[in-house]
Amino acid sequence: MNDVMWFVETFVYPAIGGVAGALLIGQYLAQKLLEHRFKKDMAKFQAVLTEKTENLKSSLAIFAHERNTQNSRVDAQTAKAIQTVYTALSVLLKNAREFANGKPHPVSALDEHEGIDSQEARDFRFYREKAELTSNAARQLESTLLDNAIFIESDVYEKIENLSNRFYELSESYVQTIVAEECGRDDIEEIIDDLKDMRVALSDYYNGELTKLVDDIVKVFRDRLGIEKI
Repeated sequence: MNDVMWFVETFVYPAIGGVAGALLIGQYLAQKLLEHRFKKDMAKFQAVLTEKTENLKSSLAIFAHERNTQNSRVDAQTAKAIQTVYTALSVLLKNAREFANGKPHPVSALDEHEGIDSQEARDFRFYREKAELTSNAARQLESTLLDNAIFIESDVYEKIENLSNRFYELSESYVQTIVAEECGRDDIEEIIDDLKDMRVALSDYYNGELTKLVDDIVKVFRDRLGIEKI
């Protein structure tokens, strides 16, 4: 019995302890290896993620810059288009105002007496010139509006187009009535009353509904340009 215990204590227990220790050591080393590999993989993953993040940031910055550049270019083109259309509109309105409300300088009594000029003849020349200028300005506005249509909102485009067409019809009918009379007979005085009626029609349009229409157009243009009314 003593020999058996000696054998167990001398050979079996150390052997069992050695195996267990080896297992523990092996388990420990495996855990450390896994931790090392995990840290290494995480470092690699972090490096790749950082690189991709930086590339994404760079791409987004480039995209934002290109978009800002594009928007700035469109804003500049829009501002130029609005300025061009508004300038043509202003020219039309100035000529229409002269035709609707303007008056020529009165003829002196001496010129009238000596037959150099007459008030009726001067009025005729004055309003014919203003009618021609208004007609031409209306056609120019229509052309300018069409050239810049892509930058003008559809409702504003329609308002300006209708305004242009209305002034053209009123002023051109005035001019064509004179031309037809000149081609037919020499006595222009026979159409004086008709011409006055036509001018009254344009004057009523200019001094009536046009005011609100122009205010609406100007308001939209100011909003598009970011201009506050002073």
